[in-house]
Amino acid sequence: MKYFICLCLLQNLFCSDGFSQTVETEKIIRDIKKDYNALKYNEAEQEAKKALINYQQFSPVQLVEIHKYLGLIYYTQNRLDESEKQFKTALSINPDLLLSSLLVSPKIIEFFNNIKAEKEAKPDFRDELFTKYILVKDKRLGAGLRSSILPGWGQIYKGQKKKGTILISSWAVCLGSLLATHLLQERAHKAYLESKDTEKIESNYKIYNNYYKAKNSIALFSIALWLYAHIDAAVTEVSSIPYASLNRKQPIAFPTVYRNQFAITCQFQF
Repeated sequence: MKYFICLCLLQNLFCSDGFSQTVETEKIIRDIKKDYNALKYNEAEQEAKKALINYQQFSPVQLVEIHKYLGLIYYTQNRLDESEKQFKTALSINPDLLLSSLLVSPKIIEFFNNIKAEKEAKPDFRDELFTKYILVKDKRLGAGLRSSILPGWGQIYKGQKKKGTILISSWAVCLGSLLATHLLQERAHKAYLESKDTEKIESNYKIYNNYYKAKNSIALFSIALWLYAHIDAAVTEVSSIPYASLNRKQPIAFPTVYRNQFAITCQFQF
C-alpha cells in the first residue's frame, strides 16, 4: 500500500506542475488579447514574440491564438507580408481556423480567407518561408498504462526498444528469482518445522531466514523496477526527430516537446 501511495504522490506532483504551467500560459494569452483589444499593438506584439521564444510550453490551441493575434496586429500596422506568415502558421496548426466577424473587420477577414483558400489549394504551403509546427501524438499515456502491466512494454511502444528489452528481461529475472526463493523458503521452513535436534533447528532456521530475507529483497527490487518503468514511460519525453537524420538540405527542426496529448515541433525552412 505504501508503494502505491508513493506512486500516486509522484504522479500528482507531475500533474500539478503541468496544471500550474497551464494557468501561466493562459494568463499570457489573456494579456495579449487584452492589449490588442486596448489598441496597444506594440505591447501585444512584444508579449506574443516573447511567448514564442518558449513555444514548447503552449498547447496547439494556444499557439494558434498567439499567431492569430500577431497576424491581426501586423495587418493593422500594414505589415501585410508578416501578417500573412502569421496566419499561415496558425492555419498550419488548425486548418479550420475562422475569424469572428463580430471582432474582426471585413477587410482582415477577406485577407485571411484568401490565405486559407490558398492553403486549401496548396495544403502544405511548400517552399514558403514561415514558421511551421508539426503536431505529433503524445504516446506517454498509453506507454504508462502498458508499463504498468508489463515493465518495458511502454518503452518499446514509445520506440525505446533497447531500454524496453532490458526492463522486460530484468522483470522476468525478478519474477523467476522471486518464485525460486519462495519455493526454497517454503522448503527451508518445512525443514525447520520438522527439525528436532537443537543444532538442526538453529541451522535450518538460519537457512530459512536467509531465503526469507532474499525473497523480500527481490520483491522490493521488483517493486522499484515496476515503479521506474511506469514513471519513466508515463513522464519522460522522446524526440520523434533523430538528430542524425538532419542535414543542410533538410528543414532544421527543434526536438519534439510533448504537451498533453500532442507534441509540438517547430520547423524553419531555408
